[in-house]
Amino acid sequence: LLLWDIDGTLLSSGGAGMRALRTPLRELHGVNATLEDIDYAGRTDRHILRQIFTRYNLPISEENFTRFLDGYVATLRVELANPGAYILPGVTTLLKAAAARSDITQALLTGNVQRGARAKLGFHGLWDFFPFGAFADDSEHRNDLGPHALRRAREHTGVDFPPDDPRRMDMRVIGEKLDQL
Repeated sequence: LLLWDIDGTLLSSGGAGMRALRTPLRELHGVNATLEDIDYAGRTDRHILRQIFTRYNLPISEENFTRFLDGYVATLRVELANPGAYILPGVTTLLKAAAARSDITQALLTGNVQRGARAKLGFHGLWDFFPFGAFADDSEHRNDLGPHALRRAREHTGVDFPPDDPRRMDMRVIGEKLDQL
């Protein structure tokens, strides 16, 4: 089992994500901000939204998050076409080689919401390498995503992947910290 992160591991979106966050903030809430004061590192999309909403005193609700994410994903699809978004070197070759092996299952373990992940990976032709994953839709907290990924891996493969056995040689997390699993 290979569990992949997306941003900085499979691809660079060249700032498309940050630019895409600014549009719904401006269009839905009238806030024109750079968002450079938001902490993105290791955060899920939903955690980032909570930071933005808190920073700009916006009402936090599932309905507001959904509307914001609708605007974010629509803008992200446009922004990815701007120069700067690219697949990191060697990624396509590695994904194809792993996909060709019947003893390897690839999945996502990412802080992106699923439709954002689909937009990013789909733009680059990588989405179909991943039959399942764990996403920010599952939890706002990154450390909660690992169990979701392992449960889905068990459902998909029929193999149990206990998270607390560091001797497991049949599972690799690529681009995440071990404490996030």
